[in-house]
Amino acid sequence: WSSDVCSSDLVTTVFMSRYLTSVAENAVGKHGRVHPFGIPVAPGSLFAYTVSAATIVVVVLMPLVGAIADRTGRKRDIMLAAGWFGALACVAMVFVGGTDWQLGAALYALAFLGYSCSIVVSYSLLVDLSTAEERDAVSSTGWAIAYLGGGVPLAIAFVASLALDKSTLARAALCFAGLWWLGFMIPVRRGLPAELSVARSVPAPGSVVVAGFRQLAATIRHVRAFPLTL
Repeated sequence: WSSDVCSSDLVTTVFMSRYLTSVAENAVGKHGRVHPFGIPVAPGSLFAYTVSAATIVVVVLMPLVGAIADRTGRKRDIMLAAGWFGALACVAMVFVGGTDWQLGAALYALAFLGYSCSIVVSYSLLVDLSTAEERDAVSSTGWAIAYLGGGVPLAIAFVASLALDKSTLARAALCFAGLWWLGFMIPVRRGLPAELSVARSVPAPGSVVVAGFRQLAATIRHVRAFPLTL
């Protein structure tokens, strides 16, 4: 999950939040309004609205994807598919220029969804790849490597900033984050087994998607027993 995390930090924290605002302002001015789905939004708020809208989708999608991954045991392939989806959306951000705020918001939302789905599956891999005694250490090591990895493309972007204008730098850095993400999925594809453990619970009747929705419903019904999670 290291590539997921470092790409997320580079895209969200450093570049896209500022660049999408700049692109929206180029389109309508600082005091104008963009209109995603007909809703008037100030350019400075577009990124926050995009994150909020994507998060609403993620609230339903992440538990469903996790349930499907648990029931099929195809965690590696599901994680990589979501990762490819998100990474390619990052790569395509190189085409967001001038006044293309619609393209920028759409690509960021797609990258956010791909990241969120891949990261929730990667969390579940801890159960398969480590014992209960090892999980804290494995998780901490993974996050540490992720932040170290995130520093590499950020350092490259800093050096590039000495030669590139802000728009070109932002687009290049966003694209590079996607390529960085794609590159680190290669050893995952080669190193992890295709099938891992399958949830021991008896599968619900119907397709795995229906079973995933039923498991999500069951989780929601029992969430009151976990006040911290709620």
